[in-house]
Amino acid sequence: MLKSLGFFIAFAAALISAGAAGVRAEEPRVAGNLEVVTKLTLEIAAELRAAFPGNAAERGVYLHMEADDEKYQVMRSVITSSLADNGFKVYASEKTPAAETPESTAVEPLRPPMRLEIRALEFAIRYPRIYRSFLIGGKRVERDASVAISATLVNPEDGSVIWVKEMKRTFHDRFSFRMLSEVENDLFAFTKP
Repeated sequence: MLKSLGFFIAFAAALISAGAAGVRAEEPRVAGNLEVVTKLTLEIAAELRAAFPGNAAERGVYLHMEADDEKYQVMRSVITSSLADNGFKVYASEKTPAAETPESTAVEPLRPPMRLEIRALEFAIRYPRIYRSFLIGGKRVERDASVAISATLVNPEDGSVIWVKEMKRTFHDRFSFRMLSEVENDLFAFTKP
């Protein structure tokens, strides 16, 4: 009886090990934390672009971020490139460059760019749970990411608010604990919760 019980335990352990090894070999690539928040911010930027009035692309946009920490730097970079890639003029300041024309030509003054004010409501990566997948299996990590912003589009000519929007995107996945160092392999502190 003890021999058959010992054989059964050894057989079960071998099956579990073989199954776990097969899962490890086929594990897909996992996006890094910076990659995840960048994707979420790009989705928000697409929603922002769709909300602009028709003349905004030619008139231009000035991005005003509430702060200048690394989270805001990432958001500014992603939103700026998304707008520029879709034909928007994006300015670093509210003052546009003066038109270079001969003095004899009467030129209508350039309209100032619209001011897009961005405030981060949430920009976070969390690991709500690190657990074993089976009794003797490898560790797994649950990851939640969320990006939420409040955006206000202002006409700088008269200070009127054109619109105010709050947007949020979330992401959830699971991956092997062994991949944690790859997932967090970025320069920014917020990618390493």
